[in-house]
Amino acid sequence: MNNWLLKMKHWQVFLLFALLYVASKSPFSNQLTNGSLFLVALVGYVGWYAVLGNTLYNYLPRGTTYNLVWFLINAFLLIVSFGAVLILFDGNLQIDGLAAILGFYIFFAIGHLFWLPAAALVASETKKKPEFSQYAGTMLQLIFWPVGIWFIQPRLNRLQASIEAGTFTYSS
Repeated sequence: MNNWLLKMKHWQVFLLFALLYVASKSPFSNQLTNGSLFLVALVGYVGWYAVLGNTLYNYLPRGTTYNLVWFLINAFLLIVSFGAVLILFDGNLQIDGLAAILGFYIFFAIGHLFWLPAAALVASETKKKPEFSQYAGTMLQLIFWPVGIWFIQPRLNRLQASIEAGTFTYSS
C-alpha cells in the first residue's frame, strides 16, 4: 500500500493548505473563481482528514473497532453541506426550529472528522484502544491544524518509518 500521506513532511502539508486558502481569498479574481478555489480548498482540507482516518484505520490494533463508513459519510456530508451553504445561500445560512437539528449534526460530524484520526493515531502508536484522555491532545492538534500539523505529521512519519522498516506490529 502506498502511504503517501504518512510520508509527507509537515511543511509540505502546511504549505499545501496555506496556498489553497490564500488562493481562495485572492482579491484579483471574481467571486466565482474565489468560490471555486474555496471549494477545492475545502475538499482538500476535509479530504486530508478523510484519507488520514482511512489510512490509519488499516493500522489499528486487533480488537479495536471504529466505524470507518460512518466517518467517511460524515466527511462527505461536511463537504456537501458547506458547499451547499456557499453556493445556495451565498455563505449566509441562518437556521432555526427543526432545521437546527441538521445544524447540530453538522457540528457532530465536524467533531467526528477530528476524533477518528486522533484516536486511530494514538491507537496505532500505543497498540491498544485509547481512552479519551490519551488522544484529547492529539484531537486538539488536529483541530488547530496550522500549529498542530507541525506535531502530528512527524508522528505520522515515524509510523510510516516503522511500517517500512518492518518493526510495526499489531497487538491483540
